[in-house]
Amino acid sequence: YRFHFNRWFAAEGDYGYSRNTQQDFTNSGNFNVQSNVHQVTGDLIVTIPSPHGATRLHPFLLAGAGALMFDPTDKLGGSAIGADTQAKAVFVYGGGLDYTISAHVLVRTGYRGLFYEWPDFKLQSLKSGNWTHTAQPSVGIVIRF
Repeated sequence: YRFHFNRWFAAEGDYGYSRNTQQDFTNSGNFNVQSNVHQVTGDLIVTIPSPHGATRLHPFLLAGAGALMFDPTDKLGGSAIGADTQAKAVFVYGGGLDYTISAHVLVRTGYRGLFYEWPDFKLQSLKSGNWTHTAQPSVGIVIRF
Protein backbone atom coordinates (compact mmCIF):
# COMPACT_ATOMS: atom_id res chain seq x y z
CA TYR A 1 0.00 0.00 0.00
CA ARG A 2 1.38 3.42 -0.96
CA PHE A 3 0.06 6.76 0.31
CA HIS A 4 1.15 10.00 -1.39
CA PHE A 5 1.56 13.05 0.84
CA ASN A 6 2.16 15.25 -2.22
CA ARG A 7 3.66 14.95 -5.74
CA TRP A 8 7.16 14.29 -4.33
CA PHE A 9 6.77 12.19 -1.18
CA ALA A 10 4.95 9.01 -0.27
CA ALA A 11 5.01 6.26 2.38
CA GLU A 12 4.57 2.59 1.59
CA GLY A 13 3.80 -0.51 3.64
CA ASP A 14 4.64 -3.95 2.24
CA TYR A 15 4.03 -7.56 3.16
CA GLY A 16 5.65 -10.44 1.31
CA TYR A 17 5.89 -14.21 1.64
CA SER A 18 8.37 -16.62 0.11
CA ARG A 19 10.05 -19.94 0.80
CA ASN A 20 13.77 -20.42 0.53
CA THR A 21 16.59 -22.61 1.72
CA GLN A 22 19.49 -21.15 3.68
CA GLN A 23 22.62 -23.13 2.82
CA ASP A 24 25.26 -23.11 5.55
CA PHE A 25 28.67 -24.76 5.57
CA THR A 26 29.72 -25.85 9.07
CA ASN A 27 32.69 -27.78 10.45
CA SER A 28 30.57 -30.94 10.34
CA GLY A 29 29.43 -30.42 6.72
CA ASN A 30 26.57 -28.77 4.86
CA PHE A 31 23.54 -27.72 6.89
CA ASN A 32 20.48 -26.57 4.93
CA VAL A 33 17.39 -25.02 6.49
CA GLN A 34 14.25 -24.58 4.38
CA SER A 35 12.03 -21.84 5.79
CA ASN A 36 8.94 -19.78 5.09
CA VAL A 37 9.96 -16.13 5.07
CA HIS A 38 7.47 -13.39 5.99
CA GLN A 39 8.53 -9.84 5.11
CA VAL A 40 7.00 -6.71 6.67
CA THR A 41 8.55 -3.37 5.68
CA GLY A 42 7.82 0.34 5.60
CA ASP A 43 9.41 2.67 3.05
CA LEU A 44 9.65 6.35 2.30
CA ILE A 45 9.30 7.12 -1.42
CA VAL A 46 10.61 10.08 -3.40
CA THR A 47 8.85 10.45 -6.76
CA ILE A 48 10.11 12.77 -9.43
CA PRO A 49 6.91 14.35 -10.78
CA SER A 50 6.51 15.34 -14.38
CA PRO A 51 5.78 19.01 -15.06
CA HIS A 52 1.99 19.31 -15.31
CA GLY A 53 1.50 15.76 -16.56
CA ALA A 54 3.80 16.23 -19.55
CA THR A 55 4.96 12.64 -19.42
CA ARG A 56 3.56 9.26 -18.45
CA LEU A 57 6.86 8.14 -16.90
CA HIS A 58 7.38 8.65 -13.15
CA PRO A 59 10.67 7.42 -11.64
CA PHE A 60 10.91 6.84 -7.89
CA LEU A 61 13.46 5.95 -5.21
CA LEU A 62 12.71 4.21 -1.92
CA ALA A 63 14.39 3.51 1.42
CA GLY A 64 13.03 1.87 4.54
CA ALA A 65 13.26 -0.82 7.18
CA GLY A 66 11.29 -3.70 8.62
CA ALA A 67 11.56 -7.32 9.68
CA LEU A 68 12.01 -10.73 8.10
CA MET A 69 10.56 -13.72 9.98
CA PHE A 70 12.28 -17.02 9.12
CA ASP A 71 10.06 -19.99 10.03
CA PRO A 72 11.75 -23.40 9.42
CA THR A 73 9.61 -26.01 7.64
CA ASP A 74 11.47 -29.07 9.06
CA LYS A 75 11.95 -30.38 5.52
CA LEU A 76 15.05 -31.61 3.67
CA GLY A 77 15.46 -34.96 5.39
CA GLY A 78 15.61 -33.62 8.92
CA SER A 79 18.56 -31.31 8.34
CA ALA A 80 16.59 -28.51 10.03
CA ILE A 81 16.33 -30.40 13.34
CA GLY A 82 16.73 -27.95 16.19
CA ALA A 83 16.20 -24.89 13.98
CA ASP A 84 13.86 -22.33 15.53
CA THR A 85 11.82 -19.41 14.15
CA GLN A 86 13.84 -16.22 14.05
CA ALA A 87 13.19 -12.58 13.15
CA LYS A 88 15.84 -10.33 11.62
CA ALA A 89 15.81 -6.58 11.03
CA VAL A 90 16.03 -5.64 7.37
CA PHE A 91 17.08 -2.45 5.58
CA VAL A 92 15.36 -1.82 2.25
CA TYR A 93 16.43 0.33 -0.71
CA GLY A 94 15.40 0.50 -4.33
CA GLY A 95 13.69 2.33 -7.08
CA GLY A 96 11.59 1.97 -10.15
CA LEU A 97 9.48 3.50 -12.83
CA ASP A 98 5.70 3.95 -13.08
CA TYR A 99 4.12 4.23 -16.52
CA THR A 100 0.64 5.80 -16.50
CA ILE A 101 -1.91 4.02 -18.69
CA SER A 102 -4.98 5.87 -17.36
CA ALA A 103 -5.97 7.97 -14.35
CA HIS A 104 -6.35 4.80 -12.25
CA VAL A 105 -4.03 2.23 -13.86
CA LEU A 106 -0.22 2.18 -14.04
CA VAL A 107 2.43 -0.36 -14.96
CA ARG A 108 5.27 -0.48 -12.44
CA THR A 109 8.73 -1.93 -12.83
CA GLY A 110 11.02 -1.81 -9.85
CA TYR A 111 13.79 -3.19 -7.74
CA ARG A 112 14.00 -3.70 -3.97
CA GLY A 113 17.21 -4.69 -2.24
CA LEU A 114 17.01 -6.27 1.22
CA PHE A 115 20.08 -6.14 3.48
CA TYR A 116 19.97 -8.22 6.69
CA GLU A 117 22.00 -10.38 9.06
CA TRP A 118 22.27 -14.03 7.95
CA PRO A 119 19.73 -16.07 9.99
CA ASP A 120 21.21 -18.67 12.34
CA PHE A 121 17.84 -20.13 13.46
CA LYS A 122 19.09 -19.88 17.08
CA LEU A 123 21.67 -22.62 16.44
CA GLN A 124 25.14 -21.93 17.83
CA SER A 125 26.83 -23.80 14.96
CA LEU A 126 25.29 -21.38 12.41
CA LYS A 127 26.17 -18.09 14.17
CA SER A 128 28.44 -16.14 11.85
CA GLY A 129 27.56 -12.46 12.26
CA ASN A 130 27.61 -12.15 8.45
CA TRP A 131 25.19 -9.98 6.51
CA THR A 132 23.53 -10.89 3.23
CA HIS A 133 21.54 -9.29 0.44
CA THR A 134 18.40 -10.35 -1.40
CA ALA A 135 17.44 -8.76 -4.74
CA GLN A 136 13.76 -8.44 -5.66
CA PRO A 137 13.11 -7.20 -9.20
CA SER A 138 9.42 -6.82 -10.09
CA VAL A 139 6.91 -5.85 -12.75
CA GLY A 140 3.24 -5.33 -12.01
CA ILE A 141 -0.01 -3.43 -12.38
CA VAL A 142 -0.93 -0.59 -9.97
CA ILE A 143 -4.55 0.36 -9.31
CA ARG A 144 -5.02 3.94 -7.98
CA PHE A 145 -8.01 4.91 -5.87
